[in-house]
Amino acid sequence: MPRTVTLWFVVLGLAWGLSCAGRDRTVRLQFRFQPDTRAVYRTIVKGNVQVYENERLVTDRREQVGVSTVRIVRRLRTDSLADVEEIQTYRCRLFDRLDSSVVDTFVQGERLRLVIAPSGRVMEYEILGEPAVGTAEELQAFYEQAAVEFPAGDLRVGESWTQRVRLEVDGRTVNAATTFTVLSFTRERGRDCVTISYTGDVALPLRSMPEDSVQRQGRQRLTVRGVLYFAYRDGLLLSQREHRTITGEGRRWLRGRLDEVVPFRFTAEYDITVNLKTPPAPIS
Repeated sequence: MPRTVTLWFVVLGLAWGLSCAGRDRTVRLQFRFQPDTRAVYRTIVKGNVQVYENERLVTDRREQVGVSTVRIVRRLRTDSLADVEEIQTYRCRLFDRLDSSVVDTFVQGERLRLVIAPSGRVMEYEILGEPAVGTAEELQAFYEQAAVEFPAGDLRVGESWTQRVRLEVDGRTVNAATTFTVLSFTRERGRDCVTISYTGDVALPLRSMPEDSVQRQGRQRLTVRGVLYFAYRDGLLLSQREHRTITGEGRRWLRGRLDEVVPFRFTAEYDITVNLKTPPAPIS
């Protein structure tokens, strides 16, 4: 047999063996929390939003949002739950396509208190102060549905699990589900990672704050698909990419003027990237 053909078979056999070994490999996924540590994530959001009132286009804008999230693990409880504080700062730029002269730039921030299990499940949630984006109810519903929760037991390439949540939205029970699939084992930025894809629907209520001059009520649904890289030896999210589609409908009115209710609907498309900027380190 020619040497080149023999070498080709050896390389092919090695590649096949590595492939089979990767598929037989298993891992148990859990977040690892260390008290008195601080990590920083950087999120970039780019999207487009259109709003119709009485079927007339009233908003057509492009959005760019940079989010800095400082996650501080305050303490670990005896039941392995972690008390976590998140400080989020939003830097937003909105470009109006209906009037190119309008560019809105603003900075907002909020603080959250979370109790998180090693599986990733958010057990408790509290906004410390006023929410910067949306209402407290919207944010809590989003965290309950969108935060990844790893199953108990070992996982291997090709295995999937589904998170299902039932919420009350406008007096109705809404079912939402997100399915996660283990794609591969890989090395990313010097860390051993599991690559996980996910797709799902996230249901959220749509309401205004009671003190807002313009009141809104309705429903919105998020459809998400994305990929995340979880550093399983370190027990932390390394990076994430997501495409998010939001559709919603409802009605709006000026506070105290229920005689002038206007129906509306909207669509939004967002591309989102999340990256670990500063790994967990002791708070100095």
